Amino acid sequence: MAEAMRELQEIVDDLAELLGRPITVEDRRWRLVAYSAHHDGVDEVRRRSIMLRHSDRDVVTFLDSLHLDRAEDPVEVPANARLAMSPRTCVPLRHGDQLLGYLWVLGGDAAVGADARSSLVHLSATAAEALWARRQADDHHRSERATHLDDLLHGRNEDDAIEQLSAEAGWPRTGRFVAAVALGSEDLGEHARRRWGHGELLLGSWHGKLLVIGQLPSVTEPSVLATHMRDAGAEFAAAGPVFGSLAYLRDGANGAHVALFAARADPALGTATARDDIGAWGPIVELWLQADRPGPPPEITRLEAHRGGADLLEALEATLESGGDIAAAADALHMHRATLYRRIQRVRDLTGIDVHRGDDRLLAHLGLRMRRLSLLDHEIRDSGTLDTEHRTE
Repeated sequence: MAEAMRELQEIVDDLAELLGRPITVEDRRWRLVAYSAHHDGVDEVRRRSIMLRHSDRDVVTFLDSLHLDRAEDPVEVPANARLAMSPRTCVPLRHGDQLLGYLWVLGGDAAVGADARSSLVHLSATAAEALWARRQADDHHRSERATHLDDLLHGRNEDDAIEQLSAEAGWPRTGRFVAAVALGSEDLGEHARRRWGHGELLLGSWHGKLLVIGQLPSVTEPSVLATHMRDAGAEFAAAGPVFGSLAYLRDGANGAHVALFAARADPALGTATARDDIGAWGPIVELWLQADRPGPPPEITRLEAHRGGADLLEALEATLESGGDIAAAADALHMHRATLYRRIQRVRDLTGIDVHRGDDRLLAHLGLRMRRLSLLDHEIRDSGTLDTEHRTE
């Protein structure tokens, strides 16, 4: 990779000298890869990208709106006064049909001339080849990273894995770390990674889900990472508890896995949540997974089998969620109290569950949540993705 980087820097310097303008190369995640030593024509956006090694979020949002990733030829990007961004020329860098990054020509009031444009296109193609060589080396590093993450998650070679991953991400050995799992592809992870405002994100896999690990600033809640993943396009995302060292990554990842299961089973939890925010769902999901995903107790299956089972289950759940307050439950269901009383009495006749007895309420509440989890489990089986849904180890 070092050789590819040297070649790319030489191309950038040659092009800057040829055009007499500052040149910058960023990867497809808007992270700075190389830049020329020019100082004239440098605007605030370039200064920040050099200082931060990536474009800030407002700049990325603006650039995304231009759909530069779809362009085949150089694009003249207009000035943006709000961002203190001067006009510039962008050349998407590709290897075949794969987008690798962007080459930027800054400075000057006029667009790049026709003669210079020809040189720009030629040298940009050479820069793309250098970026491709860099990407091949990156693929090797990704494979190594996956090995280190797998070692940490399964308790192997922990000291070496922590040292390597911390160095790659630029993290201290101890801090505030969080893991999140999400339903989505690695592309989703890359999309989220380039928009994460708190340093690097490491990507991996856990229980067949996209695993994302980040460092949190002080007092920031873990749910921030889950929300970030959801906003990046994940259908569901959940974060585990904060942990102080990568040695505890497994605990954090398991907590995220439990929270994701809960969120998928109960829509009230939302599509982005955290282990610390799911209440009683946490121990229930953990016990349910450890018990090999049992179905609900016979009292609940008896209600399911009844011809009016859906109405009875709804009545029982609403009554339990309201703490046994029939009036509040009836209001929540937009139902007359007398109707709800009759249904609760029918539940008692069929199952023996008396909502006025604590032990019965506990049995019913656990049973209803086990039912939700079992329905989710069947949905996973029916979708043919059961092999990605491992037990909590």
